[in-house]
Amino acid sequence: LSDKFTGLAGVMAGKYDWRPMQGVRSVGDVLNLIVAENNMLTNVLTGATPPAGASKPAPITDPAALQAALKTSYASLRDAVGKLSDSDLRAAAQIFGMQTTKQGATLIVLLDQDQTLVGERSQQIENVGRGCVKDTRPFSFGGLLAVPHSAS
Repeated sequence: LSDKFTGLAGVMAGKYDWRPMQGVRSVGDVLNLIVAENNMLTNVLTGATPPAGASKPAPITDPAALQAALKTSYASLRDAVGKLSDSDLRAAAQIFGMQTTKQGATLIVLLDQDQTLVGERSQQIENVGRGCVKDTRPFSFGGLLAVPHSAS
């Protein structure tokens, strides 16, 4: 996933504000969300907590900085996962308000990110793009773009 999202960040450089339709996340929003999710999951797996009073970081808009942040966030996540024992993987964890295990949290985040690339509705997106189907529902490339800003 790291190479794919970093590649997407490179291809879309200068177009981070593009949205497939009004009311859904832009490419830049999604790429920044991936960085945030990776950092959040790394914290869940390592037990690290953000400093008290820490605010949400400003979105990264510089293409080189965003590609570097994606690579760094995936490297940190890979390192955290690599250090987990079987027992650690079965330890309780909470992510997105759900109780699970550290293994479950990892699967939830990475499968969500994979769906972003694969896209459950990719055929529908193609049809809408060609004007074959009029679909007024917010759609996505697998889920992350589907959430209206008011719900993010």
